[in-house]
Amino acid sequence: MFEMSSFTREQLQDFLDQKAADGLSASVVSHLRWNLRAIFQLAYEDGVVERNPATSLMTPTTAHQPERRVMNREQVVKLLGALDLRNSRLG
Repeated sequence: MFEMSSFTREQLQDFLDQKAADGLSASVVSHLRWNLRAIFQLAYEDGVVERNPATSLMTPTTAHQPERRVMNREQVVKLLGALDLRNSRLG
């Protein structure tokens, strides 16, 4: 078991870097970063730690970013053409 006051920013950043290297998505790693910041901020406010080592943590750029698929104009027109808009509230 580790005491909260024993953690350094470098150790916490290394933890996030390793999670990114393990293949976790940027979203999951960002949530981990947010949680670490919140936990250490609460510990700081309660006097458990003298400083918050998680304040300046960054989500690693190596964290997996999912491919974003976006429809182009022609695909949108084709999709709308396939819908029966006469009986909907949109048409």
